[in-house]
Amino acid sequence: MEEELKQGKIAPKGNAFEKIRNEEGAKNLATKIIQNLSSNSSRYIYMEDLMGFMNINDARKVLKLLGCASECQKVHKLILENWVIAFEAVIYLFVMHPFNIDDRCEIDGVELVVNKINIFSTVFLRNDNQIIIYPNAILWTKSVSNFRLSPPTRDKIEFDIFILTPEEQIIAMEQRILSFIQSREELWFPTPRIFITSIGETSRLHVEVWATHRINMQDLDERLERKKLLYKEVANIIRELGILVHW
Repeated sequence: MEEELKQGKIAPKGNAFEKIRNEEGAKNLATKIIQNLSSNSSRYIYMEDLMGFMNINDARKVLKLLGCASECQKVHKLILENWVIAFEAVIYLFVMHPFNIDDRCEIDGVELVVNKINIFSTVFLRNDNQIIIYPNAILWTKSVSNFRLSPPTRDKIEFDIFILTPEEQIIAMEQRILSFIQSREELWFPTPRIFITSIGETSRLHVEVWATHRINMQDLDERLERKKLLYKEVANIIRELGILVHW
């Protein structure tokens, strides 16, 4: 074993996985595993063989996805060799951990919740509960945004006001909106921002109110409730100040 490690035939546990950061890294590791395991005279690949490249938990997951029962400790080589592309995708998904079950993600601009991860495909649920199935061989080439793994979410409310709105009304509007957000520290961080810009040659000023939630977008329902609360308060402030607005 020591000699094989020196010759690079077997990667030390953890080291190979730590180097994987992209599709090419996953492909290289998958190819290396296939080549090294194929050189073994046995018809089967055992959990101990996989543990030369990954920890025991990941080895169990790989065997399970390849069709082994929980008590099974081996898989026939032909299964692994015939589905090397799927194996590359499996390695990539486990090593990069782009998502887990129930994670809210965004793929190709669509918000999806991970429902089930299979050897060949991953099943997602869209916000309207429509099932979306991605082949893993395609999925691992796409950019995946994971809301659960993201920092607290920033949200913005946008509207336009008349360009001739008195300055004192604009200042009062800003102060009241900022004070409201800062007073609800259990919902938002006390660091809101308001930006006001002109819109070309139109008669409007564009206003953006930015607030940072104390949650991320994994909890979509709660985020929408908080955004609705902020919308209502901003609308009340604008109405009470008599400011003409275009949403």
